[in-house]
This record gives sequence, C-alpha cells and structure tokens, in this order.
Amino acid sequence: WYDSAAVEREVLAPFYAHLAAAIREVDTEHLIGYEPVMWDMWASGFGSGAPVSGDPTREALSWHAYCWWAPNLTPSLSPLCALYHRHLFATHAFNMRVMGSAAIMSEHGSRGNRSRALRELRRVGWLADVFRFSRVYWQYKNYHDLTSSGGYGSEDDDEVGGGFSLYPRGELQRNKLAAIATPYAQAVAGAPRLMRYHEWARVFVLEYVAGGQASDEGRTTEVNLNVPMHYPDGYRVFASVEGASASAAEELPLLGERDSSSRLRLRHAAAVAGSRILICVVPCAPL
Repeated sequence: WYDSAAVEREVLAPFYAHLAAAIREVDTEHLIGYEPVMWDMWASGFGSGAPVSGDPTREALSWHAYCWWAPNLTPSLSPLCALYHRHLFATHAFNMRVMGSAAIMSEHGSRGNRSRALRELRRVGWLADVFRFSRVYWQYKNYHDLTSSGGYGSEDDDEVGGGFSLYPRGELQRNKLAAIATPYAQAVAGAPRLMRYHEWARVFVLEYVAGGQASDEGRTTEVNLNVPMHYPDGYRVFASVEGASASAAEELPLLGERDSSSRLRLRHAAAVAGSRILICVVPCAPL
C-alpha cells in the first residue's frame, strides 16, 4: 500500500486501458468505473487526461472509504476516523482534478445502527457532499457476506446493533436509512458549487452556476429529497439568481413534484445561463 502509485501507473493503468478499449468497441455510452489500489491514501499513479478511456465524460475513479479504526474494530481509536476520512476525501478530490475525470465513492459504511456507527455514517455523508462525491452505501443484503463485515449481528453487540444491513430482521433500520439517504442533487443543470443537508434543521442547500443548454430538460436540475423521511409535513423551496438581470431572474420556474418519487425539478431559463443559482429547501411546520 505504500507504493500504490507505482502499481497503478505500471500495472493497473495499462490493464484498465486494454479493457476499456475492448468495452468501447461495443459500448460507447456507459461510464467505465475503475478502482485504485485498496487503502489508497496517496496521490494516484494513474496520471492525467482520462487515463483509462481517454474520455473524461465517460469514466470515473471508483474508490472506497472504510476507516481502519472503525467503532466496531477499535473503539478506543475510532476518533482517528475523522482525520482519516478528511484526508482520504481531500486526496481523491486532488486525484480527480489531476486526472480530469469523475470519481465516485462506491463503497462506505458496513456499520451498525448504534450511535457511534451512525455518527460515522453521517460524517462520511457530510464529507461526500462537501467534496461533491457521489456515494454508495455497503451493504443492503441481510445475510453474512464473506467479502465484508456484514451480517445479521446481535442486539447484544453495542456496535453491531442488529446487523450491518438495513433489514437485519425484516424491519427497516430507519435511523440508519435517514443517515445515508439524505436529500441529494441527482442531476445539476450546470456546474455545482455547493451542496449541503443540515440534518438537525432539515435544511437542504444547493448552489450551482446555470448551464446554457438549449433544451428545457438540459436546463433542469433534479433533487431527490426523500420526502417521507426528511419532510413528512411538506417543504418549501426558495430560489435566488445572482448575476442575472431582474427580468431574466423572473423567468426561473420551479417545477416541484411531491409524489412518491420525492423528486424536485428546477428548470432555469436560458437567459440566466452563467448566473449563480441558490436553492434552499426548508421543512414546513406540522399542523
């Protein structure tokens, strides 16, 4: 692990490039994901300029965020996880800028449903939003997985707290789901600048520079709010446009869909392209 950059540069990069070339012969549309050396804490050895496929819009570095000192492994050292995760996110943000392509945190979690485990899940989710990384929780299955520490667990185990899955005994672990399934902008019609969800106040904030796409769909931002869990009494949306004329700002329609999909769609007018748009979602008070 101390020489991971050399392994990525000399072994994985040419191997992935060979595979990507074969994939592109039959599929030119889908993203190609590729992984670094596990526990890669250092600058990547993959190089710059979309090193796998040559197309930065069609490839993504897929990395994992597991802490060596997780609460269920070494409880006395678990405070070190806060430092480790911040370093890991900053490192992969740097790697993404150097490589010029996307990145996704394709695994994190494998934690229980107790307070310490939930704090770690919330911290990782917060950092993912701060650094603007997509994230995937591991794991959803409710059987023992030999590839990880997942399984049913025991209620007597303070850290396992009923298992690492979301359905250890057929009942949904709502606290865990609330920690990982937070409001999230799934598609941004422009260049994202900031995304945060403040759990204690249930306030979601999204800031982006509006794109200038020709189609209405291309200028539509879509946010999944997980309404049943985070906004059961409804929500209100506030929007502001900075850097556009008053007449252009008035052309910003908000298309909210309060159905079971929890989608919020926000379409900006072509006239506000290049302007900064700030969206704020707040909960309604219960009746």
